[in-house]
Formats: sequence, structure tokens, C-alpha cells
Amino acid sequence: MKARRIFLRWWTFFSILFIAFVAVRYTNDLKREFEQASVQQQFIFERTKEKAAPVWPLLNLSALAVGPPLGFLLLGLALIWASGATARSEQY
Repeated sequence: MKARRIFLRWWTFFSILFIAFVAVRYTNDLKREFEQASVQQQFIFERTKEKAAPVWPLLNLSALAVGPPLGFLLLGLALIWASGATARSEQY
């Protein structure tokens, strides 16, 4: 149980750092795309907000920010489970 607890703490710490890095790195790009979409909305009134808003870049960025941490979580938990570290620690 101790190995799993340590892994989850490190995973949480590095996931927060990674998501913050992605957010800081792509802030200007997202801001620029949303400003372009709002300018486009001012000229074309019949388009809805969902059509003019840059949804795909936001979804791709969300996948980039959340995908690797979740992948590392699954990989780490699978390795802990495969090593049997949790079964050995429960015996002591």
C-alpha cells in the first residue's frame, strides 16, 4: 500500500505541474483564437457561438494536457499491480 500511496502523490504533483505548463505555454494561442472567433461573430450574426468558437483546438489542447498524466497513472498502477508490491506490504 505504501508504494501505491507514494506513486499517487508523485503522480498528482507532476500532473499539476504538467497541466500548468501546458496552460501557460498555450495561453496566448488560445486567447488569439478566441479573439478571432469573437471578431468573426461580430461580422456574421447568423452563426451561433458554438460554430464560431474554436472548439477543436481547445479539445486538442485538453487532450494534450490530460492524456499523458492519465497514461502515466495507468502505467504506474499497472506496474505496481504487476510487481505485487501491494500484496507484500499488506502482509507486514
